[in-house]
Amino acid sequence: MAPTTIWFLALVGIFSSVVQCAPSSLLFPKDASSLDKPVLSPPVPDLSKDLLNNLRDLLNSDSIWQPSLTNQDCKDWFQKEGFKLEDIETYNATYGDCEVPWTMCRHKSAPYGMKTTSIIWGRVPVRLRSYIRHVIALPAKINGLPEAINDNDNVVITGNARFSQILAAVGKSVDKYGFPNTTGLYHNSFEWLNAYAHDKAVPSAVAAIDQTENLAQFIILALYEKRVRGGVEEQIPGWESISHGYRQVIKNAYRDSWGDKEGVLCQKRLNDSDIISV
Repeated sequence: MAPTTIWFLALVGIFSSVVQCAPSSLLFPKDASSLDKPVLSPPVPDLSKDLLNNLRDLLNSDSIWQPSLTNQDCKDWFQKEGFKLEDIETYNATYGDCEVPWTMCRHKSAPYGMKTTSIIWGRVPVRLRSYIRHVIALPAKINGLPEAINDNDNVVITGNARFSQILAAVGKSVDKYGFPNTTGLYHNSFEWLNAYAHDKAVPSAVAAIDQTENLAQFIILALYEKRVRGGVEEQIPGWESISHGYRQVIKNAYRDSWGDKEGVLCQKRLNDSDIISV
């Protein structure tokens, strides 16, 4: 074999090793401010209604705490937003797939009441639900839009947020805990960024913000694909332009993530914040 050929093959071997070992951030560009794909036209619509109609309600019971008690995370949020602590309502919601209840809290003026929140939260598949400590429901902000955010694995609902917004907030914790064989956040992984590179678009303007938001929207699409009859292909025009993303999420997530398997129970729940007096 000629020396030039030997040198070339050695170089190819070195490059292949570098590609296999290099962080995905070096192989696929990540812009923290925006992504480089266009938004699907038309964008993916709000999927809340279809998902709520196809996900099971597993609420067994809910029970309110005595007014003098809450948990630390609820208190912190009330103080952060300038609400009176005496307006906290703290309660447990217990579901048929988990003996340990979820502790939630709400402001007395929040649009999301205790029963409504408990029922809607029970429709989130238990594997995904298990990545969240508390659900905190607050009143709408003055001149502010309804939203749901993820704060340290708590879902904080402001105003009359849509179910899809709640799921997107859950998705931020799924990013951390929901993908076996992934080190760090899944949205930084080779598998996810490779799927993103092969898609032609992102689902919505929210997804175009960054990879954190993009993945959260694809987690919703993956749930839709698994639980709504016909799935993404029958219901979302232009689905071919985003198919790599939701298929990759389904492939890499825990297999029992979507609530489509009978008998799945909670496991590895996150610890609640401390119970405190108010």
